[in-house]
Amino acid sequence: MATINSMNRINYYHFTSLCSLRNFVHNAHKSTVPKSMNVIFFSTSGRSKMVEEKISEQEQWMKYEREFLMKEAGFLSRSLYRSCWRSVKIMRPGNDYDEEEFARREKEETEGRGSISSPPVDRENELWSRAEYYFAHLREHYNSDFDCLDKNPWKESNIEIFLHYLRTGEQRRKYILNDYKFADPYKSKFPVERVNNFEKRAAELIRVTYKVNNWILPSEYSKIEEEFDPDFDDESGDDEATILYKFLKKK
Repeated sequence: MATINSMNRINYYHFTSLCSLRNFVHNAHKSTVPKSMNVIFFSTSGRSKMVEEKISEQEQWMKYEREFLMKEAGFLSRSLYRSCWRSVKIMRPGNDYDEEEFARREKEETEGRGSISSPPVDRENELWSRAEYYFAHLREHYNSDFDCLDKNPWKESNIEIFLHYLRTGEQRRKYILNDYKFADPYKSKFPVERVNNFEKRAAELIRVTYKVNNWILPSEYSKIEEEFDPDFDDESGDDEATILYKFLKKK
């Protein structure tokens, strides 16, 4: 193992690789890494200023990017909300399909074939109740769909939940109009490209955020768990960080 005085003789690639590994192990398990790595880790004073400046630039970018994405998320949510609201307004007066259903039920009632548990046909009340049901659903879920982005920093799951709300919301809007036999004048209004762009930029923001803080992304950690042999050096008595370090060094 090289000492502090001989550190300059270690090539740059080997040095930075070991430092990255030390941070990786330490932050992944929040435990003590092998003491043999401490000498290498604390020899970074010559590059500390450059690292700090780079981190500062990244933090400024992260702040700007989050503000932009929050505004974009607001636009996407409002866009979907408006399309859903207008779709319910289209359904409010009913259509020919509704009238056919009302006429069929009225005929069954007069012929004595109607269900005893079903109330008499009331066109206005039924059309109003249907529209109010969907209006109430929109009002209830609009704010909650956006709440998943309140946390800072974001996690991968926060973005996944938000995008799930957007995409499934649009799918359900289309399904409901089609199910009640209404034409859909807003089927081309959903901003697919902006949603996809939001997804890409949000993923990059999360990646940089985790890198700056020396965190492991859940998606990456799952890969490590799949590759990591739980029986590796199981009887050595080492802590989890040391075991993982030995495992990575072996690979």
